[in-house]
Amino acid sequence: LSTETDPNVDVQFQEHGYLFLASTESGAKQLKENYGVQCKAGCEDIHLLSPTELKEMFPWMYNDDVLLGSFGSKGEGWFDPWALLKGLKDKNIEMGVKYV
Repeated sequence: LSTETDPNVDVQFQEHGYLFLASTESGAKQLKENYGVQCKAGCEDIHLLSPTELKEMFPWMYNDDVLLGSFGSKGEGWFDPWALLKGLKDKNIEMGVKYV
């Protein structure tokens, strides 16, 4: 996304992991299936967590109705979508795209 006017587009990525929770048997099954796909694809930082493990990692979280969690500990998080959109638009304009 670097441009001549902004060589270091900063989308404010915050790497804090990402947590998915399942409170039904079908949801837990889906998390396990997803985990299998992720492992086959080479992901090493995805962890399936039991309710006890979830409580240890996130003691402030109410999880009495949670059956399973899936936590991506690295390369996961969030970013500023407006900064990304601006970076994409600026790059497009630099490459000749005309917006109307």
